[in-house]
Amino acid sequence: VMITNRDTTELSAPTNVVIPAGESAAMFNMAARTDGVVDGSQVVSLTASATDFLSAEAQVTVLDADFPRLTLALATNGVLEGLSIAATVSSDIVLSDALMISLESAVPAQLQPPPTLVIPAGSNQVAFTVAAADDSLVEPALSYSFNAQATGFLPASATVQVFDDDVPQVTLTLASPTVSEAAGAQATLATVTRAPVSARSVT
Repeated sequence: VMITNRDTTELSAPTNVVIPAGESAAMFNMAARTDGVVDGSQVVSLTASATDFLSAEAQVTVLDADFPRLTLALATNGVLEGLSIAATVSSDIVLSDALMISLESAVPAQLQPPPTLVIPAGSNQVAFTVAAADDSLVEPALSYSFNAQATGFLPASATVQVFDDDVPQVTLTLASPTVSEAAGAQATLATVTRAPVSARSVT
């Protein structure tokens, strides 16, 4: 008996089955395929045919086990303190209803996305900006992550490198800018000041 499968991307079935002599039927296994595509339930038609016999057809409904996913895209992956970068959150399907997105930063003191966004019905994406907080600390360039979540969707995450805009400074002040040649070793007092103060020595 020849088995014709109308959609091999959704369902796996043998191409031939033998009904043994003296038997009225034969059993065989079919397997639903995992395709990684959010495509909803799919109806697959199977046809059994053999010489001198009328053909028969049956249908199998394959239920979708793939969750739609969110994706975060950044205009750039680096930003200076006090500035913002453009970003987009999207889903891999066009939505029939508006979707509420929750955004969360791993370090809110450094990287600040908006707390919530809405992808409107009939669309699959929305644009927003992510701000790098401005502080007065002298820091190296560090990377911070944030994520996007929505009910019924696989979450997404992105990483942004934040560059410091606080440059440490050293100043020199003199108690008296004018001294006499005869004033000696203590003609005036000089003070070197650094800002900001840190646990490391400055040489």
